Amino acid sequence: MIHKKGDKTDPANYRGITLINTITKIFTSWREIFGIFVDFQRAFDSVPHTLLWEKLYRLSLSTKFINTIKSLYNESSLQVKGMESKSNVFEVTEGVLQEEALSLDLFLLFIADIEHLFRSKGLYSLSINGLTDILMLLYADDTVIFAHSPIDLLRKLRMLEEYCDASGLTANKSKAKIVTFKAAERIRDCTPQYRMYKGSCLEIVKSYSYLGVNISTSTKGLIPLQTAISKAKCASGAAMSILARARYDSWEAYNKIFETMVESVFLYTFPAWNLWYRNSLEPVQTYFCKKLFKLSRNSAD
Repeated sequence: MIHKKGDKTDPANYRGITLINTITKIFTSWREIFGIFVDFQRAFDSVPHTLLWEKLYRLSLSTKFINTIKSLYNESSLQVKGMESKSNVFEVTEGVLQEEALSLDLFLLFIADIEHLFRSKGLYSLSINGLTDILMLLYADDTVIFAHSPIDLLRKLRMLEEYCDASGLTANKSKAKIVTFKAAERIRDCTPQYRMYKGSCLEIVKSYSYLGVNISTSTKGLIPLQTAISKAKCASGAAMSILARARYDSWEAYNKIFETMVESVFLYTFPAWNLWYRNSLEPVQTYFCKKLFKLSRNSAD
């Protein structure tokens, strides 16, 4: 509630506000939104070293820092060893080191210019509240690009193609999907001509798992909630096994196990829900307690 004016003890002097997640804000502000879920093929292995250094310089990073990184990669070589023979040694000219702490940061710096390119070409972002807008979501190599119309969708697919060609990246056409988001009403079909990427028509799906969150055409977050409940119940079963083996006999231990094994799994996708599902929080805890005390699922809560 936000106080408007007058006596602060009078409820009539307050304005109610609705708290909804960011995804819902976007989709309820537009009639129809298309989400392009991009899967980069061998993303970390495809980064050309020469282009990586150029992009780091453009970001005005320290020359000393860049030269230090270059020295690590310029000495890289590879040799394939078979059962009885070895291949010739050849120089590694692309890809960042796997499972190395700096590799993710280098990849993020490498693709940091993608949003700037889209904006520089006049491609529209989606306004949330008149002050904040969003064009795409970027997390490591998991990318979502938003479009507000079929024409805008096609333009952004073409720009994605241009960016990938210039950066040495490849978007996996078979794994890239489009989700059409709409708060209400029937979703209109987007004809294939607006979904073309490098000669292939991208598939429209009803849901897509992004960073472990099952995002669907509906903006209410019911599917992420149902998935979270299912995972929390599985986690409860695993927690019971640990408690049985450890023979814990204190409420403090039970609570700690619940928080670390069940609650963390259940609340991971909490930002994807809407607040009208808040009543689903207690049943997960109740399910854990019934398992803990070996009560029937049909017993009273």
